[in-house]
Amino acid sequence: MKLSLYYPITSKQAILLTDRNYPNVTEITQKEVKAYNDLIILASEELIVSTNSSTILNFKRTVTLSILSFYSKLLSAILRQVIQLISRK
Repeated sequence: MKLSLYYPITSKQAILLTDRNYPNVTEITQKEVKAYNDLIILASEELIVSTNSSTILNFKRTVTLSILSFYSKLLSAILRQVIQLISRK
C-alpha cells in the first residue's frame, strides 16, 4: 500500500511523509508540488487558502475546462445514441 501525507505549512514549505523510498531527499520537484496541491484542491469541500489568487484561478480554469470536455463528450455520445434510435425507425 502506498501512503503519502502532504501538509503545506507555508507557500514554500510542507511536510511530506511517505512510505516511498526517497533516500535523503529534502525537496520535491515543482511538478510533484503541483500534483499534491491539485489533489488537496480536488478533495476540498469548503475552503481553499492561497497567498496567490492566480493559483486558485488557474486551477479553477483547468477544472472548468475538464468538466466542459467531459460534458461535451457525454452529450456527443447521447446524440449518437439518439440518432441511431431515430434511424432504426
